[in-house]
Amino acid sequence: MALSMTTQCCNILPSYFSDTSGVSSLFRTCGFYFGGVLGFVLTALPSMVRRREYGRRGEWITAGVLICLNTAANVLFFYRGLDILTKNGCGGLGYPLAIGACVAGFSLYSLLILKEKFARLSIAGLAAVCFGIIIIAIR
Repeated sequence: MALSMTTQCCNILPSYFSDTSGVSSLFRTCGFYFGGVLGFVLTALPSMVRRREYGRRGEWITAGVLICLNTAANVLFFYRGLDILTKNGCGGLGYPLAIGACVAGFSLYSLLILKEKFARLSIAGLAAVCFGIIIIAIR
């Protein structure tokens, strides 16, 4: 969690400081991945080595495809969007909005497409995420 928060802060900072405005979205995406790889190396890799379980080939292919899609989305949309939000004085809104939209989207997908049953507490959590996004955006 600390690595994730640090990575998010470091990726938002170039949008706020004119001295670092030349930092490209590709560099910020690589910084984001560096934080993710560091977290993986510190938390998951030691147990994988200890148990000698490195995952199946399909899992690594899926991870590679998702990384490519995430990289394209970051480089083409997300960091440019952060720069636009910062010009309007609300650059810190980018990450909470993106994460909240992912949570809400996945929950709706599970409910509507997969036809999973939701407990009242899950629906209350989804509503809290949606209201949180609205409150952050209004503020």
